Amino acid sequence: MNKLLKNAWHLPWKMNDAPHGLLDILRGCNIKCKACYNNDKPRFKTIEEVKSDFYKILSLRKISAIGIIGGEPLLHPDLFEIIDFLKKQNLKIELFTNGLLLDERMCKELASAGADLIFLHVDYGQNRPDLSDNTSLEEINNLRTQKAKLIKKAGMEAAISMTLKKSQTDILLKNIDFFTESPYINYFLITLYRNIEALGKLQGELPNAISGNYVKHDTKEEITMEEVIKIISSTGAEPYCYLTGRLNKDIPRWISFVTACGLKKEKCKSKLQLKISNFEKKYLNIYKNKYKVYPFFNPQNCFINSIQIFLNGLYGYTFFSNLLFLFKNFNNIKLIKRILVQSPAEILPDNQVEHCECCPDLTVHNGKIVPVCICDNFD
Repeated sequence: MNKLLKNAWHLPWKMNDAPHGLLDILRGCNIKCKACYNNDKPRFKTIEEVKSDFYKILSLRKISAIGIIGGEPLLHPDLFEIIDFLKKQNLKIELFTNGLLLDERMCKELASAGADLIFLHVDYGQNRPDLSDNTSLEEINNLRTQKAKLIKKAGMEAAISMTLKKSQTDILLKNIDFFTESPYINYFLITLYRNIEALGKLQGELPNAISGNYVKHDTKEEITMEEVIKIISSTGAEPYCYLTGRLNKDIPRWISFVTACGLKKEKCKSKLQLKISNFEKKYLNIYKNKYKVYPFFNPQNCFINSIQIFLNGLYGYTFFSNLLFLFKNFNNIKLIKRILVQSPAEILPDNQVEHCECCPDLTVHNGKIVPVCICDNFD
């Protein structure tokens, strides 16, 4: 594993300053997905409850971005008011949706309320009316593209997500090709499949230890982070930055790959796999010292992206390759795309729960701060 991460950067985040959190605003959905952690009865949280959860997160850490999840957030009657409230807190706003209700009008209203980034979960294993029962990857990608175009037209950024099983490694590579070539999609979130129900009921709350009762279960479809890193690295990508576990500091549980793409007439003309350099490390430290919080999400900007690519090469070991990329794409749009891979929490034989060391995706469930991937396992 150390060889796979030899050039990657272990992010300096701690539990109290990881710059991200999630607000879980409802239970209930308009489709059914396999492996979803969402198994409580349908219910909307009130505005007051959502604000209470938000301030609970702020009691633990200072954030620069927050995601809105569910259930299906677009079903919440007060969604725009929630987004407006969060935007007034000077935050970048993400929304995670299956996209079923995402039309041109909805995109305009989300953008007007202040949403910045929309994650589309359009994937295999979903029972949804806008895809056939025996859907193909081409149909899935056509629907992703259709929705991403609407998102971009409204002035927001689009992302896709998938849940990855061991039997889907060939699909992963095809998804990476689609993502890299897409002029509309800038983030790709990959969540490794875990049998969350096998965890049973859990006890504890962050930042303290979480525990449960280990249950032996079927793991044949559960894929490891090491396997995924090898698959993605086979495309020429290299791990950029990562976080390890709370207990095991040798195995990454959250990892990022970064690619620069040059676009001309909405077609990817060239790609450059970015490697971490001292520039990014210095930038994060300067930003944190000035604003007292780490950055998490920066909107795409061709000029700023060009500067980042140049400085990445200047302060790293890839100056000439970065400069050549910028020269070839002098008149093209430069995008910086990110693949994010996350490994959900798991229970160990000693009944301790292992999760990301600072859990960038924590949320509030029944008044407790817990990792979102296992939140419904808490009473």
